[in-house]
Amino acid sequence: MKLLLALITIVFFFSIAPLTVVAGDGIRVFINITPIEFDVAPQIINGRAMVPMRAIFEALDCEVEWNAYTRTVTAVTQDNFTISLTIDSTIITIDGQPHEIDVPPQIIDGRTLVPTRFVAEAMGLSVSWVSERRAVVIITNPREFELEAFRLLNEARAEAELPAMEWNEQLAIAARNILYYGAHDSACSTPQLPSRLAQFGFSHIVASEIGAARFEMPQDFVNDLVASLSRHLQRDSSNAQLIGISFRPFGIPDGSSNTFWSVVSAEIDETAEILEISEWGREVWRLFNEERQTEGLSPLYWDNSLTASAKEHSEDMVRNNFTDNFGFDSSHPFERALRHGWQGSELDQGVLTWDIPITPQELVEIFMSSSSSRSFILDANFTHFGAGFFSNECGSMVGWTIKTGK
Repeated sequence: MKLLLALITIVFFFSIAPLTVVAGDGIRVFINITPIEFDVAPQIINGRAMVPMRAIFEALDCEVEWNAYTRTVTAVTQDNFTISLTIDSTIITIDGQPHEIDVPPQIIDGRTLVPTRFVAEAMGLSVSWVSERRAVVIITNPREFELEAFRLLNEARAEAELPAMEWNEQLAIAARNILYYGAHDSACSTPQLPSRLAQFGFSHIVASEIGAARFEMPQDFVNDLVASLSRHLQRDSSNAQLIGISFRPFGIPDGSSNTFWSVVSAEIDETAEILEISEWGREVWRLFNEERQTEGLSPLYWDNSLTASAKEHSEDMVRNNFTDNFGFDSSHPFERALRHGWQGSELDQGVLTWDIPITPQELVEIFMSSSSSRSFILDANFTHFGAGFFSNECGSMVGWTIKTGK
């Protein structure tokens, strides 16, 4: 099998100082890539972007209450997180704790305006000022930026009479690892990606990085790819394209904002096969059976009920940030397996969580190096096998659950 892969990583960095302008100067507000419409225009007051409170809170899926007697607005998030602001007061209450802000909520043209950045950051969200667009961007879901960039990039390829690319989650995780871990973990850096991806059948891997010193919305990002004659837009082959894109927003102490973009693309021929993340469980199964064969043991049969309960447990660990064989609700591994149709009489389980994706080969090496994990994989009495993998959106926590039984 021959596979030609071109791996391109584009990293964009920006740092923007706070801007002071007069009020009512055409400020726009976005939640992710969606513009928010207001009946009273956002204002810049004393250097702070102020927006109508009900519109912004409701756009962030909050329930809003207004107390006319105390002139206090209270917003409750979907997670029951509470923020209270009082007109003309510089004290804001966050889950019952007072905090001071430098510009108080104000009533303008019959609407209560609140400071955008402080409110969003109080909810744990990232906020960026985009000077070229005179826009405030509140980021709740980086994946919206990534998928929009993917759509726009395919539009640019269509204009260049090139075939559309297909989204590939494995390449998206590779791109994400560059942004979140590449700077301090050499295993996730661009030079090391070829060797990590090679175990999934990728070959002839090329990696490169470029940067731009300004904020990049998805359209800006794709425009830069076009302007730089990116290799994403110079394919001579008609073969299918696979791509993964990652976007990372974060703030820094001086009040400015930074983001990074990365993109990983692959060119393959008609006969190429890539081990998708959805196939990782079966690859672990194959590798563990190789270990059993080496020890003269019978292979384990793939079991859908064990796999379903393993996937459920891996997602449970990642979403609730814990590592244990019992569920977050204290449910027993055997109980979970029964819920998914397991009809065996015995079961054993091993789990692993990590802050970067653990590949099937790496997982097997870790399990086989542990005497306790090795013992249940190589137990001659067990006949069935299930495996489940789950990663959070940013790839900062992944979970593996392995189940064997009879």
